[in-house]
Amino acid sequence: MEPRNSYQPIGFEAYTPKQIYHKVQEYTEYQMVMATHKQMMLGIVAGGYIGLGCIFFVFLSASESGVNLFFSGLAFSSGYIIAILAGAEVFTTNNLQAMSWASGKISSWRLIQRWSFILFANAIGAFGLALVVLLSTILVGKNIEAGKVAFDLAQNHTNLGFAEIFFRAVLANLIICISIWISFAGRSVIDKLIPMALIISAVPILNLEHVAASLFFIPLGLLMPVWYPEIFGSLCQITLNSTAVYLSAVILGNIFGGSGMVALVYYVVYRG
Repeated sequence: MEPRNSYQPIGFEAYTPKQIYHKVQEYTEYQMVMATHKQMMLGIVAGGYIGLGCIFFVFLSASESGVNLFFSGLAFSSGYIIAILAGAEVFTTNNLQAMSWASGKISSWRLIQRWSFILFANAIGAFGLALVVLLSTILVGKNIEAGKVAFDLAQNHTNLGFAEIFFRAVLANLIICISIWISFAGRSVIDKLIPMALIISAVPILNLEHVAASLFFIPLGLLMPVWYPEIFGSLCQITLNSTAVYLSAVILGNIFGGSGMVALVYYVVYRG
């Protein structure tokens, strides 16, 4: 006869899709009631974390090797991994909160207010990291190739047309939000890390658009000609108009990809 207090081993099987739905629902509801100052702080550090992933990506992608391109994609995903595992708030992943909105847990105004707030906080964190990178001079000298990659990324992306940016942004946040969704199936850090690393790496490899990284790259691209006019001064083509068009398209595309194609789809499938 088995003892009454026999040890029950911890289950290592993945959560089912319906269990993931309830876990994501609980998580997004918790985010919505968090104190404002905590949201701001987590949003700021998230902007910095995403920027760190961008810097890792820039240094690895300075080489044209296909192997380096793959590893640069993995390096880029590290920004999201840090942000998610550290509990920080990223605008693009917060688009999953549309599920709580659809279920009537939060109002439309509260959702828009929340997204705007986190987007602003991400921008502060990303801009702050861009300043630190420039002051560190790690993108010039022997690392000038990495500096050119960072500068070209800001230039090339803001020069795209509105529709092209929008649909690239849709794909980007579809990929990011589905990777976060899948990570909820895991019961350990490794379980969560693997899908995020492998899936999110597709975003830079496919040259897609998402606002969290753009909030780092665009200020960096605007400031590099100011810091290093002898290198980048005559090359800058970024304007306030192109930046406004770009940000409008990428924000709308990210919302559609993350909220419309992930959060609302799973809400319809698993509600009730």
